[in-house]
Amino acid sequence: MPTKAERKAARRRKRLRKRHPRGGADDSIVAMVGENGAIDGVYEGRVPGLRKLSEVIIELVEPYMEAFTPESVEMLIELGIVAWNLANLPPRQRRKTKAKTLRGFPGPRRDVEAFLDELIERKESLFPEDRRFAMDYTYTPGKAGGYLQVLSAMDPADLPG
Repeated sequence: MPTKAERKAARRRKRLRKRHPRGGADDSIVAMVGENGAIDGVYEGRVPGLRKLSEVIIELVEPYMEAFTPESVEMLIELGIVAWNLANLPPRQRRKTKAKTLRGFPGPRRDVEAFLDELIERKESLFPEDRRFAMDYTYTPGKAGGYLQVLSAMDPADLPG
């Protein structure tokens, strides 16, 4: 019978896969979730010297907010998170993950791909040194634009300073 820690890790892996079927957290990232529910070999927590990833994601997608209805802003945020994660992958893995991701989004594939490419380019120009991955997120719509929480992780070798 699995231990409590093993059940917790399994639930977390399942939640990440269920939450991001479109590639927000691909299988290589989900696989890092260890037996104790922590992410093996990955730094979790507030990174000194870096802004909260939720603030950065909002800044990434902010120029496009007006084009989205309040009901569809979460889709924009999800696209921003997917683009953020794709931008942090090596080129070969990025192409494979992007192709898999595009199958899950509604709408004309070329349009979605062009928009993701635009967001990736924006991420690389605004935040080239930020190598965090968005592992999970919660968005709560509201009158003041909503509230975004992002769980992020990064390789300890990429920590600033």
